[in-house]
Amino acid sequence: MKVVIGEDELDPAVQAYLDGLNRSELHELVFTLAECSETVRRTLEAVAELAGERRGGAGENLVRRAAALLSAPKGYEDYESYDFEYGEYADNGYAADILDFLDELEVLIDDGGADAAAPPLHMIIVRLRPDLYEGRGDTGGLMERASDRAAELYARACREGRPDVGALAVWLAQFRLEALSCPDLALKDFLPALGQEGLAVYREAVEDAPPSRQRFVLEVELADADGDVDRAVELLAEENTGPWYASIVERLLGAGRRDEAMTWLDRAVAAESVGRSFWDRPEDTDIVRKRLDAPRAIDLYIGAGRPDDAVALAHRLFRDNPGTAAYDLLLNTAERLGRRDREHEAALAWIDGRNWRDADIPIALALHEGDVERAWRAADRWGADDAWRSLADAVPQPRPADAMRLYEEAVTRTLGRRSGRETSQRIAQFAVRLRDIAAAADAAGAAEAADEAGAGPTDEGAAAVGAGAGRRSGAYTKRFRVWLDNLRNSCRHRPTVHDELRQAGL
Repeated sequence: MKVVIGEDELDPAVQAYLDGLNRSELHELVFTLAECSETVRRTLEAVAELAGERRGGAGENLVRRAAALLSAPKGYEDYESYDFEYGEYADNGYAADILDFLDELEVLIDDGGADAAAPPLHMIIVRLRPDLYEGRGDTGGLMERASDRAAELYARACREGRPDVGALAVWLAQFRLEALSCPDLALKDFLPALGQEGLAVYREAVEDAPPSRQRFVLEVELADADGDVDRAVELLAEENTGPWYASIVERLLGAGRRDEAMTWLDRAVAAESVGRSFWDRPEDTDIVRKRLDAPRAIDLYIGAGRPDDAVALAHRLFRDNPGTAAYDLLLNTAERLGRRDREHEAALAWIDGRNWRDADIPIALALHEGDVERAWRAADRWGADDAWRSLADAVPQPRPADAMRLYEEAVTRTLGRRSGRETSQRIAQFAVRLRDIAAAADAAGAAEAADEAGAGPTDEGAAAVGAGAGRRSGAYTKRFRVWLDNLRNSCRHRPTVHDELRQAGL
């Protein structure tokens, strides 16, 4: 709302002075002017009355609109809207309408209507929470996005408005004690709104709550808000729930207490609490975390001048979970320290020295480095299980006959399953790959023969003729044709196999 009192623009010095005032100083200035000038007082009263009428009416209307939106039929109430592929429900516009409404509320806050925007935002947060907490939502994630955005805007409305700090503190504590997420409401986002009075009420509500995981997290958060690192570490080190190594290390580092942080890092490594887990436990929030990320731990060791500990940790993580990610972490760590060749040889020696149940892991690691020959040696020694197809599809393929054999064995296994269209399609797919491997091997052989016969690299025509001859009459293609004839003969009573082979161009 703008009241025009004259045509002259405000003096720049006055404008600069006003811009430098904080909220309380500006209030004090306005009250002083109102006491000194009857005109200013009447103008303020008129503006306040108009603003109250506009915001009061708008606020009631916004709450009614929010209630109507939240009462609309939800897409996930309709069984027909369920998406079985993603395990979620298709949105019928319910969440999208709420997001559009949130856009309006954000504009209202921008225009100074934080107090009017707060009630509908609060309603949206409370109403959406049960659905999200139970895991119901839409395939596009719009419901979760709407809930998170409502929480963000509500915190902002509280900061920029004039909420009842006592009521806000009690509600915020109760809401977060029920569950820490859906949506995530962080105390730090509400601290400016609560002030010391509201924070005291919030603290009392947390302390009065029965012991729980949620209460523990909120207590740590309060220690952070107080800047009390010792209290936070004391809570996080408690044996019944902790120690929460990652959170302790990061808080000590943030406080400049590196030696203590490194001591806790050593404890985390000894407790095998370093590395990436496959899923985050519900209590592992941004406030409390047990496991340090492996790259972070290694960075800390290197930064502290402890390279041997960094490499030892990388080796241990690789041996505990010998996948490509841990392998890359080990080699990257060694390279940073100028020890890549030595640690690479040590890793290969460890791989070769193990008695693997099958060669899937050694094959995956060898192919990850592009060493197809080493992958085949591993398959010869331990046998390929699930990794057979990655090995057979490797390009360039140094052992096409063995690659074809792997596919032939896969077709034999597939034939032993219950017959049906899906099984026949899988057989046809494998047969196509067999044909392609044979053709590629014959083409490579023809090109090699042409080179040996003196065809230069610029003689593209001769090379093309040689490659074509290899595809038409090469040994691998002949082998494939014999195999395909045998397949058709063995499947003479399975017409779907013949149908799928024809559709695949075979």
